[in-house]
Amino acid sequence: PTQAPGPGPTPSDCFSTWEGLQAGVIAAGLFNEPVLTLCPDTLFEVPPSSPIAITVSRTTIKCGTTGSRTNGCTITGGGEEGSQHFIIRGSVTDVTFAGLTMVGSESAPSDLSQTTASIIAEGSSSASATFIDCEWAGNVGSAVVMITAPDSDGVRETERRANTRGLAVNEDVGFPSFRGRAMTVSFRYCLFSDNDVTSGVVTNLAGKANFFDTQFLGNRAIGTTILNLFDAFVSLQNSCFVESERKVAQGTVFIEE
Repeated sequence: PTQAPGPGPTPSDCFSTWEGLQAGVIAAGLFNEPVLTLCPDTLFEVPPSSPIAITVSRTTIKCGTTGSRTNGCTITGGGEEGSQHFIIRGSVTDVTFAGLTMVGSESAPSDLSQTTASIIAEGSSSASATFIDCEWAGNVGSAVVMITAPDSDGVRETERRANTRGLAVNEDVGFPSFRGRAMTVSFRYCLFSDNDVTSGVVTNLAGKANFFDTQFLGNRAIGTTILNLFDAFVSLQNSCFVESERKVAQGTVFIEE
């Protein structure tokens, strides 16, 4: 597969703390195309319940000047109830994350009715985001990436009921009105390794998920690696799965008919 970008020089103006990045994202909303650069070789510790919400189109968060994973930007933590790092909301388009490594908390969620994920992509059907050369390792929760419709579309109640009933979605939930109403998320040159989740590593509820040159290594899921429900769309190119463990869904990539 094509190689992701390599390391570059250290930028003179970059963020070195999670709190600084939070403030930078808020301030970046004043610009048409906000670009936020993380300082290379930096560990960002996320306090409990402190994810960063992305609500401005064309927001870019990248590691170093080149946006390469080899620049060493690691995001860790998110609280005892599972990893929560970024939330994408609204009708934002062309959001980009490049070269980030997101490492999860060590504790599993105690309440399966709560949706926890490193990335919660709950934008509208017109929203879009791309992850380039990013890695997720050791995340614990409902999913690593959760693609879902906004809260106003009533999807949260369906998620809670699905998780509580062990993914028996069609047993009593039926066919929800939010089918096909979630956002589009693309992954290029990404890596998912050693994550442990209760639904799917990538759980796609009514959205679109595209994978290019992406690897899944040693992940464990009660559902499966890529779980697609409610008319969700998925595409994969040059991607591979190694030693994936699942308990409920059939196949490494499950698509609800």
